[in-house]
Amino acid sequence: MIPQPGGIWARWSNQGLDRSIETSDLVMRFSNVNQEVVEINAAAIGLVKCAAFQRLKLGRLHDLVGRRNEIGHGAIIEPPPNEQFRDLWDFTEALIVEYCNTFTDWMRSVSGETATG
Repeated sequence: MIPQPGGIWARWSNQGLDRSIETSDLVMRFSNVNQEVVEINAAAIGLVKCAAFQRLKLGRLHDLVGRRNEIGHGAIIEPPPNEQFRDLWDFTEALIVEYCNTFTDWMRSVSGETATG
């Protein structure tokens, strides 16, 4: 269902942020942004129903977050071989672009605008 102009979506999107709420309470903080967290947040706002979101390849995000955690917590690790590094880099860039496009198209669809494809 696409919200109509003046409907609940318009009221929600035009309201200011309640200044009595700590902004840290508006984001999920119990976990790194792994596949499960992305899916929970998407389900909370309805993005998970979007076909483009369902096509996103999030599985490798778990491995990427794990590697970041190892580095961030001071683990003694070997750097990945150049091919693996380039592969992780390409995955990360593509996921950022695809997620951004998915989210932008979803926002347009719930606001009644035309999606970019």
